[in-house]
Amino acid sequence: MCYSARDCANINTVWASLIIEECSRLGLTYFCVAPGSRSSPLAVAASTHPLITCIACFDERSLAFHAVGYARGSHNPAVVITSSGTAVSNLLPAVVEASQDFVPLLLLTADRPPELQDAGANQSINQVNHFGSFVRFFFSLPAATDQVPARVLLTTIDSAVHWATSSPRGPVHINCPFREPLENSPSIWMPSCLKGLGFWMSSAEPFTKYIQVRHSHVCNDTHGRMAEVLNVVRRAKNGLLLIGAMHTEDDIWAAILLSKHLSWPTIPDILSGLRLRKLLAFSELEQEFIFVDHLDHALLSDSVRDWLQADVIIQIILLNSNRIIKCYTQQLNHLFLGIVWSTKMLTRLVGRGDGEQLEIAFLEMLTSDVTVDLNVLGAFMEDIVMSNVDSTTIITIKRSGSGLCSIHVSKEPSKLDKLVGGVSKGMILSLGTGTGNHILLLATP
Repeated sequence: MCYSARDCANINTVWASLIIEECSRLGLTYFCVAPGSRSSPLAVAASTHPLITCIACFDERSLAFHAVGYARGSHNPAVVITSSGTAVSNLLPAVVEASQDFVPLLLLTADRPPELQDAGANQSINQVNHFGSFVRFFFSLPAATDQVPARVLLTTIDSAVHWATSSPRGPVHINCPFREPLENSPSIWMPSCLKGLGFWMSSAEPFTKYIQVRHSHVCNDTHGRMAEVLNVVRRAKNGLLLIGAMHTEDDIWAAILLSKHLSWPTIPDILSGLRLRKLLAFSELEQEFIFVDHLDHALLSDSVRDWLQADVIIQIILLNSNRIIKCYTQQLNHLFLGIVWSTKMLTRLVGRGDGEQLEIAFLEMLTSDVTVDLNVLGAFMEDIVMSNVDSTTIITIKRSGSGLCSIHVSKEPSKLDKLVGGVSKGMILSLGTGTGNHILLLATP
């Protein structure tokens, strides 16, 4: 199945069709629609989607309780679409019940654009955090525009559905402002906002898929999903390694060993501790590596940008990369794998998972230092976030009491426990695609 938003008449239609399509790919195919003018783009997109069942009702309160009943019986979130203003408020009783009973719902509420807020516009109220603590997730999208990358819509939907279906399950709310024209009338919009969605539009998979992994399934399921990404790394013809800020000697050695293992050009961040290569005291040792210290300067050349077309990029640690490198990597159609290890264990994913947000801070750290073996780490694994790939791999870091020993990319899952001697102070892995998609392997207590 292929999907294309390029045939949409205007930007409202583009945004609405992307939202509805992503819901469908995530398995949300039961829509409860309370018709209204402002929600027309969403309602039309849902009603014309071939895989979606729409139930229409003018009474939002009754419709919302119907959605609760469906979700409770099917154990799958129902989607509720309403217009703006009091229509949103009418959902509150059902939202409270869904929250208290752990029933998953996705609320898509249309809204007026910012210029109509607090300006006396009809059915215009403050819908930001309208349901307070009764929703597991809230996000207010910007008014539909071709000046914002469309992947923002997909990552928002993916994150919302993840929160709705993860323990504790419950309702989630996405606010969707639309400007006129609300109907399907032709209006010029720039297809450049769809940049980076080529792979998504050519597939039938969600932009980001969150796969729940419990301890009893780790050995059976997790390892079986590792082969595909491993194969991607092995097939890489033009790999590139980006190294972010390092704070310990162990971390620096880990990055060095990975660079040696891959034999890829390595781009060290200014905070990586690798610009001067003080740990590589012998010149013959440094000759085993390909360090590029000033890629940002080189990328100012058109010929360098045309030549350096990486097909796989591995990023270590949250990267404080400068604007030029960041823009370069976002424009590539590559597979992106990020590896994050820290002296602090990750607790939860607190961001939408947009590719741009990876460097900003959607990972929350604990202050406790821990040492875990493979079995304990397996018990901690709660989420594997997968994006447009069928499988995952683990790049394992083996440590001893005296520090880091070696790095391995596991090829045979059955031998994974032989590769890992212990993961000191919390090694967290993150995988993903550079078009905005990504995978995160979170170790959470």
